[in-house]
Order: sequence, then structure tokens, then C-alpha cells
Amino acid sequence: EVSGARLSVLVECKSLNHRSLDVSLRLPGLLSAFELEARRMVQSAVQRGRVEVSVRLGSASGASVNPLAANVDQAREYATLARQIGDALGLPAPRLEWVLGQPGVLTREAEPAAPPEEAWSLLAEALTRAVAELVARRETEGAALAQDPAALHETMTSQAALMAER
Repeated sequence: EVSGARLSVLVECKSLNHRSLDVSLRLPGLLSAFELEARRMVQSAVQRGRVEVSVRLGSASGASVNPLAANVDQAREYATLARQIGDALGLPAPRLEWVLGQPGVLTREAEPAAPPEEAWSLLAEALTRAVAELVARRETEGAALAQDPAALHETMTSQAALMAER
């Protein structure tokens, strides 16, 4: 995770063994313009396998990146009309849950406008770190896997030598 003045970027990388390189990127809308550059960064560091990269945005302050907004005027309109209809039909007043569930009462604000330079620098740094960590984990795993066949080969060679002596 890398944080800037307004945003924080969290990058997660997973990989599976595969003959060729297959990169899957999931970027939030604010960062979608950088997909090609991000893909190139991954391709330059990883030669093969299926690599899944997931990027999430957050607010550097810890608040929601795109907080909820309430349209109180619209909620009042729904509640007033529902109350009038309820009175006419002898039904109870609407509950708050019903009012909040009506279209347009609660909305998410659009993603924050961040300067492209800030967004790209955060993404590039977070992606560089995540891919480096992925490559290091793959190398460690590969070394561990290489030890098993080498040890087996050594055991078989020594057993074959013993059988040849008999």
C-alpha cells in the first residue's frame, strides 16, 4: 500500500504456474487510463504464468474515497407523499428504512478527482513493490521445489550405486 496527499493505493498480486504469460488487471475507474502502463510493468518483471493484479483505492485520510450523500429534499418528498397516501388509506406512516431505500435518496459521490500524475505515481510505486514481492515469493518457492527433485535424484543415484556393487 502506498499513500499520497489524498489517495492510497493497495495492490495485490497472485500468480499461478502457466506456460505463457497471462496478466489480468482489475483497476478502479480513476486508474483505468493507466492500464497499459501497469500491464507493461508486470510483463517486464514476470516472464510466465497467470498473474492477477487487483488494485484498490482508498483515501489517505482513512475516509471513504466516494462517500454516501443523502438527498434530504427527495427523501422529504417521498415521506410526505407516502404519509398522504397512508392517511387516505388508513395505513401507518412510512418507516425510515423505506424512505432511505427509495431511488435517489442515497447516492455515492463520484470518484474523487485526483491529478493524473499523483494517481500514476502512487499506482506505479505500489505496483512495483507488489510485483517485486511476487517475484521474490516465486523465486523462493521455485528454489524449494528444485530441492525435492535434486534430493530424490541423489537418493536414487546412491541406491543405484549400492545395487551395482552387489
